[in-house]
Amino acid sequence: MNLSFDSTLKKIESSQAFQNFKKQHPDAYLCAGFFVLDYEGSNQQQLDYSLKDGKIFTFILNKEITFKEAETIEGKQQKLQKLSKDVKVDLDDAEKILQDKIEQEKIENKISKIIAVLQVHENKQIWNLNCMLSSMEILRVHINTENGDILKFERKNMFDFIKKVK
Repeated sequence: MNLSFDSTLKKIESSQAFQNFKKQHPDAYLCAGFFVLDYEGSNQQQLDYSLKDGKIFTFILNKEITFKEAETIEGKQQKLQKLSKDVKVDLDDAEKILQDKIEQEKIENKISKIIAVLQVHENKQIWNLNCMLSSMEILRVHINTENGDILKFERKNMFDFIKKVK
C-alpha cells in the first residue's frame, strides 16, 4: 500500500503548520500514529502530539497538512507515553509480517482494511493492527516495532463484538 510512518513523520514535521505548532509548544512530543490502509477506498494518515498538560493535537496528512486539538472523553484524558521516532519495523514491514502470518494460519479471506495504530503498549512500542477481512472477521495483531515479533494474534468474528440486547 506504500504508507510509511517515516515518510508521514518527515512530511508532517517539515510542514509550516508543524513548525508553527512547535514554536508555540516546544515540549510537545509524538505520542501516537494512526493509519488506515483501505484496499477498496482511500488511505488515512495522522500523527498525534501530546502537551505536558495532556492535551493532544492531531496532524492529518492529506493533500495538505491540517491539525486540530483532539477531542477526549471528559474525565478520561490520560497521559500517553512518548514514541520513539526510530521505528525499525515500519508499516510496510508490519503489513508483510501480517501477510506471512495469515498464510501460515491458512486464512484465505482477503483483507479489506487495516487500521494501524503506532503506540506504546505494556512498555513496548507496537503496531496495533485491526484488520477487517472479507468474511466479516477481524484480526487483532500486535507487532513489536523494534524486532518484528508478533506479540498478539487474535481472530474474531465481527458478531463477537456486537452486544446481545434482551
